Amino acid sequence: MIDDNSILEKFVLENDCNFAIDNVDFKTKEDILEECRKQFKNYTVSGLHTCLCCLRILTRDNILRKELTSEFFLSQIFKYAFEYNCNHEYSKTSLEALKSLSNILFKESCVIEPLKAMGLIKSVMESVDILIETENNERLLLCLKLLFLVTALNSASRQELIKSNALQMLMKIVKMKSSKITDLNVSAEALKVVYNILYSIRDEDVTKELGDDIQNLVVMLRCILQDPMLNEFISYALVSQVVNVLNIIPKHLYKHLLDGNFSDHATDNLIKDSAPENKTNGISSIEILIDFLHSQLKLDAGKESETASDIRTDERICPILNCLTRASKSNRRIRKFCRLKVLPYLGKDVKRLPEDGDSIRN
Repeated sequence: MIDDNSILEKFVLENDCNFAIDNVDFKTKEDILEECRKQFKNYTVSGLHTCLCCLRILTRDNILRKELTSEFFLSQIFKYAFEYNCNHEYSKTSLEALKSLSNILFKESCVIEPLKAMGLIKSVMESVDILIETENNERLLLCLKLLFLVTALNSASRQELIKSNALQMLMKIVKMKSSKITDLNVSAEALKVVYNILYSIRDEDVTKELGDDIQNLVVMLRCILQDPMLNEFISYALVSQVVNVLNIIPKHLYKHLLDGNFSDHATDNLIKDSAPENKTNGISSIEILIDFLHSQLKLDAGKESETASDIRTDERICPILNCLTRASKSNRRIRKFCRLKVLPYLGKDVKRLPEDGDSIRN
């Protein structure tokens, strides 16, 4: 007779990479769900891991996923998602629970309030605080995805995160994780949560209250843009998230994209002297944003048409244009630099037609 663990293990082996789970007999999936229910009531560590793998797979089924939103399954998944233990087997189990929780939350927003009642935000924040100093990026990324989903789908959660000083913690993650190429996706995910939080606090009084934090955030984003590691924009996701956040900061804070020692009379010289390999001048972060815009425009220049997998042109270009427009409107020096960079003094270039070449002017 085949034991329950073997049945679950066989299901995982056959369906772990099966994202078209509808092709599996529904009765089989129901039986697996029932076996998982039994496992939760009387489990072993290894059996629990297999059980949670099964639940992660079942979250792909539109009908059975709703079963997983029941109080019993939701409370069990939540419990093991945040049961952090140095034991390797427990760590794997916790990871599977986090994946299941993320999948359920993404498709079934009705679970947000029950999860919040269980202490979701507090548990995620505590986990993030532990994980910042570790190399466990996979778990940290899942926690950040949960925060992103909750803040995107539930406006009240954004206010809770503001009160719990989440902005400072997220800034710490971005600062620490943007120093390694392997960690850039973690920084990008953290900035997505920052965007959601800032989107909800554009009210002047709240913005004033968090003014120092947001100012520090802008300075940090400037440093990210100026980081030589991001030359050639190797991480589109991170740079685009930087742009998104810059799009919703108060306009008066754009001046912090300029280095402190930058002087207005230097603008014309910067246009002449700036070079891609030496972006250390006072306005280099603005130049990098223009270069980023240029790089995205050049992507389309070589294509006859967009494929289904391409990010739409307007989705790539418009945020950068909007960011540069807001920055230019807010600061005279930025405005002058952008004008001279995009529409430079022609000089000898007057002999060349505007449509000839691939510079930002063209």
